Amino acid sequence: MVSDRTVKLWDACTGQCLKTLQGHTNSVQSVAFRPDSTLVASGSTDQTLKL
Repeated sequence: MVSDRTVKLWDACTGQCLKTLQGHTNSVQSVAFRPDSTLVASGSTDQTLKL
């Protein structure tokens, strides 16, 4: 599997990609969302956390 080092936000009903979040320099390993959907955090093997 090839990682493009991004986080993609998708519309589950339409299958449309709504946004692509960039910034990691290595593969993204984890993603978490706030319950109210106002914040997303991603963790990468580049040893960074992006909000």
